[in-house]
Amino acid sequence: MKHALCLTCSAVLAATSFACSGSESPDDVGGTCDATPEMVVADPVNNYSFQSTLTFPPVTVKPDSELTFDWSAVTTDFLGHSFDPMTDIDSVHLMLWTLTQDELETRLNADTLLQRDLAIIAKYETEKATTTARMFDFVSPDNIELEPCAFWPFLQLPMPDPAAHPECDRWAENAATGGFDPALNSYTVMIASGTELGAGTRMIQGFKLDAASENTHVALASDSTHLEYSVDMDALQPTAVPAGTGEITIDWTDMLVTALGTEFLPNNISEALVAHYDEPIAELEDGFLELELIAEEVWRGEITEGTTATLSSFTNDAGEPFAGINGSGTWIVALFCGRCRNPAPWYLTTLTTCSQ
Repeated sequence: MKHALCLTCSAVLAATSFACSGSESPDDVGGTCDATPEMVVADPVNNYSFQSTLTFPPVTVKPDSELTFDWSAVTTDFLGHSFDPMTDIDSVHLMLWTLTQDELETRLNADTLLQRDLAIIAKYETEKATTTARMFDFVSPDNIELEPCAFWPFLQLPMPDPAAHPECDRWAENAATGGFDPALNSYTVMIASGTELGAGTRMIQGFKLDAASENTHVALASDSTHLEYSVDMDALQPTAVPAGTGEITIDWTDMLVTALGTEFLPNNISEALVAHYDEPIAELEDGFLELELIAEEVWRGEITEGTTATLSSFTNDAGEPFAGINGSGTWIVALFCGRCRNPAPWYLTTLTTCSQ
């Protein structure tokens, strides 16, 4: 079954190549486990599939102008989750990309952006005290204060006025080769929960230079970013594990391709989880963006090194370790790529019980 909506997800990833004979759903019990059920290996046949299209249509702004950014009207992120723009936004990131708008959206969606695609980045930390920021209040990623002359070169159309900024060193000399063609370059402003670059993004607004525009105010809205996605959990082959034990190790060392069709980098997995639901798979597909919110219980584990994890090391909100699955409801086990811009799970499988 496939389901398409406008949003993005948190995520879940998981593991296993061996199947339980005679079991086709998490409610089936009685099949025989493989010879080494305490070690399961991730395999493409156990993986779900995911496709998405992320867009953030740009607004036009006046070149060679100090811009202001306003996120006061954003009360729902592109996951559809409500938040307070004053208390839930910790940082704002301003980026100039040496990519067209279409290229940027495509690469962001495929999580293939490279450092060389970025011409400049600046950040602003809100301290939960404001919902607006002036461009000249932004600092470098290393918290170095920036003078206006650090911004002006990046706000110019091609062939800028050589007399525009005599206060900036070598402005006239460099003007002939300066500027950024809006047909080839694009800008984004991203608001985020937390201060880690690339993590916790709640909304993205694109903007571009336009000689005919007088606009210097970039206002983000709850519909600034759109993500349409399709997810298929029904076609995956469930992963069989013994009931009633958390002493199960998952191993994703040899995975080559993610559910998104991108390269699987095993050492990029930073978190894993196991979750239990009352809902069947079809309903989980319908509510895919709410997987962590609608779970009956979730056990999490941080992955700091290596490409394996033992499920018994995962804990729930009460600090209790994972003790194993039973034959009720739907169970999933999952891994996150915390460094990735697309938060969709790289690998997700359902779990079914088997007997030893």
